[in-house]
Amino acid sequence: MSGAEALAIIGLVSNIISFVDYGKRIMERLEDFQCEVEEVPKTFRDIKTQLPLLLDSLNKTKEQAEAGMVDKDTQTALIPVVDGCREQLKELDSTLVKTLPSKADSPWQVKLKAFSSVHQEKKVKGIVDTLHGYVQTLTNYQVTRVGGLDLKNYLHETRSRSPRPENRKLFLVPFERDCGYIDRAGIIAEVDGRLKTSRRVSLAGIGGVGKSQLAIEYCYRYHEHNPAANIFWVHASNLPSLDQGYKYIARKLSLPGWDELDQNTFQTVCDWLSDIEHGPWLMVLDSADDLDLFFPRPAKNGQNTDRPQITRFIPRSSVGTVIITTRDKRVAERLTDRQKPIPVLPMNNAEAQDLLRSKLPEEIGMDENEAADLVDALGNLPLAISQAAAFITENSMEVSQYLEAFRSDVSQVQDLLSEDLGDHRRYADSESSVFSTWKLSFDQITKQQPRAADILSLMAVLDRNAIPKSLLIRNNERPMDFTMALGTLQAFSLIVVEKVVAGRDTKFALHRLVQLSTRRWLELKDALIKWEETALQVISDHFPPGEYENWNQCEALSPHAQVVIQYEFKSNQNLLSRAQLLHNLARFDLRQSRYSLAYDRFSEIISVRKDLLGPDNLDTISSTSSLGEVLFHQSKYPDAERTLRVSLAVREKTLGMKHPETILNLGHLAEIIRGQGRYSEAESLYRCALAGKEDDLREDLIAMKNMDNLGSVLRDAERLDQAEKCVRLAFTAREKVTGPDSLVTLGSVSHLALILRLRGCLDDAETMNKHALAGFEKTLGREHHFTLRSLDDLAVVFRCQGKLELAEEQNRRALGGFSKVLGMTHRRTLASRKHLALILQLRGRYTESATLLKTVLQIQEKTFGHDAPQTLQSLYDLEHVQRKCEEHAKNEMQKLSLTDK
Repeated sequence: MSGAEALAIIGLVSNIISFVDYGKRIMERLEDFQCEVEEVPKTFRDIKTQLPLLLDSLNKTKEQAEAGMVDKDTQTALIPVVDGCREQLKELDSTLVKTLPSKADSPWQVKLKAFSSVHQEKKVKGIVDTLHGYVQTLTNYQVTRVGGLDLKNYLHETRSRSPRPENRKLFLVPFERDCGYIDRAGIIAEVDGRLKTSRRVSLAGIGGVGKSQLAIEYCYRYHEHNPAANIFWVHASNLPSLDQGYKYIARKLSLPGWDELDQNTFQTVCDWLSDIEHGPWLMVLDSADDLDLFFPRPAKNGQNTDRPQITRFIPRSSVGTVIITTRDKRVAERLTDRQKPIPVLPMNNAEAQDLLRSKLPEEIGMDENEAADLVDALGNLPLAISQAAAFITENSMEVSQYLEAFRSDVSQVQDLLSEDLGDHRRYADSESSVFSTWKLSFDQITKQQPRAADILSLMAVLDRNAIPKSLLIRNNERPMDFTMALGTLQAFSLIVVEKVVAGRDTKFALHRLVQLSTRRWLELKDALIKWEETALQVISDHFPPGEYENWNQCEALSPHAQVVIQYEFKSNQNLLSRAQLLHNLARFDLRQSRYSLAYDRFSEIISVRKDLLGPDNLDTISSTSSLGEVLFHQSKYPDAERTLRVSLAVREKTLGMKHPETILNLGHLAEIIRGQGRYSEAESLYRCALAGKEDDLREDLIAMKNMDNLGSVLRDAERLDQAEKCVRLAFTAREKVTGPDSLVTLGSVSHLALILRLRGCLDDAETMNKHALAGFEKTLGREHHFTLRSLDDLAVVFRCQGKLELAEEQNRRALGGFSKVLGMTHRRTLASRKHLALILQLRGRYTESATLLKTVLQIQEKTFGHDAPQTLQSLYDLEHVQRKCEEHAKNEMQKLSLTDK
């Protein structure tokens, strides 16, 4: 015996031994199954009949080979037979794993799998028929060997006697029809419409959206209307699945050479289907998601690959139709000659609720609101709804309980999305959970386009809505590379472009379940913390200080910053980066009048920076100074003063008196002291801050602010001429430097209007107030405290003009806004309340006026003390109105007495 013959025998024997061991395991599994289930479907019983015969025939063949009784040509002929047997056994095993119960299964799962086995019967029958054919082949081999016939000739004669393919009409869809199918808003009708003008059509959408289920339903409808047509189904997710699908078609059609190892089955099937005499037919290429499989990129270094050009083997015929289902729109367009795919989107609300009801037993209670809430939480995604229904059924729980669990915490939602409860209408070797379904897309993207996977990873750790394009692109990244990466994510329907507004940054969004699944995927790869840290760095780099000129950018990035600051960071560098982001967020809160939130954030920042940088570090002092501003706006003047004196002392020592930050700090301190009625001290601090710039502000915005505030001190001290001069200097400089419609210029307009009112120039004051009010409403909106202050000032002008009804209307609007935005105890709210009290007094409603003034007095006594100037003024005002109230009551009594007489 030659060395080659010995190796051939070893190969044949090895294959047979492997097959026999495999077959014995399957027999044991079938024995266990029959013990668990009373009624075993007939096809499963047939396996127990055919498999032992096959094992016996192969054992005999092995013994003959080991005895040297099998020549080389016979070995060559037998190996494809053994390989074919093994292929069928693998397919059978994967089906049984999903179908037959195990000891670990719950009673419900046992029943479900038993029911599933009935629906898998058609698929198993095809395997049994094939195994039966192999039994006949091997049995006849034993006979022909004894009779001296040649096995190769025998196999050829067997194939030549096979029925002619064109006489058999095949329906090779491996899934039964869904009797509870929910019609999808005309998608099947659109498929029919497309196929009137084209031989290929594609369905594209995110994993789990129901593309395959639509294709299954279409096949059954097509079969009803075209009973003379062959219908084929090929699982096209990878090359082995494609190869197996084409071989199965070739075998069922009995095409020449279908069982020969060196046969190009792709070419054989394609040629046969491309022949016009073999129509009509319909082929479904299901799960054609891998772009590289169908359109492989050139190999590196110009080397050739052995991978076949799959697209060449997708048949074309005037009597044949191909339907492609895919997650990747790029695959869809290329395989359909650049036609746009039919988008398969999540169900509408009605469809989703119908699906949920069809999947739940009648005994499980559910009202309309619960059904609507659950499908909404699941994003109307068919797979998620089906899995939720299976979980609810298996655990005998109420819909409300599942909904509560789904709404609880992120980790619990991720667990629910990862739950694999089996689905007999999906491939036996594929998992059926939402997460597993999408993980295939994530892994595919990582392989094809790693940059796209990075973008998706970053998006998963931000807020899922309105993610600006500017956050996703890297510094110095080639625009084309970035565009292609985004295109990959869009092609897989994992992200969508939100409404594009001209002149603004493009924004993207991703489905909540996609985001949660991506986060779980990152956890499994131990990459979640890395991407949370990346998000912190990205947002910290992009989030600007919260001043007016940055408000649009702050508003756009704020939701993402809110998400990022919730993550737990451990390294000092990350803690400091988070503190800087939090500082800019808190400055934005301060400018937006969210004082309570700003206070909490600045307090946290100061604590972190003190620990890591020290109390006198300038970053620590910056946050301390900002906290003082917040305390001032909260009318906590003593605390604000103490805080700002601490920051001022460090800045004077570290930066010097002339540094802009020191001067700004000094101005803030002066403002707090003015708020406490210490006008002389406040004036001195402002003049110190303005040293050398009283008559020429140039382009110094800090000096302009201090000049305007000096005018406020002089106004409060009733030195109106000097006050007007200061305010006009600030107004002129601001208008020149920042423009007539800037917030600071409008602030000076409001201030000037106030001084004109105090000087009795009421018409001019009204005109300027209206101008300022219009500017603030346009820029800031109706509820910003700058707008409300301008409105309150206008109400005072109307009061002074005697337009009391109009004054009361405007004042009540301002007071309502102040109470909502600033709180009941804020100085602006108190001032507006006093203005309303005075209007009511002038309108003769003394009791209402006194009630308002009592509230103001109580708050001021608690906040500023009994001896504070503003408290004493309110006490005087209350006593005055009470006297008026007594006089009014006395006059009313006298009138009543005269009437009685």
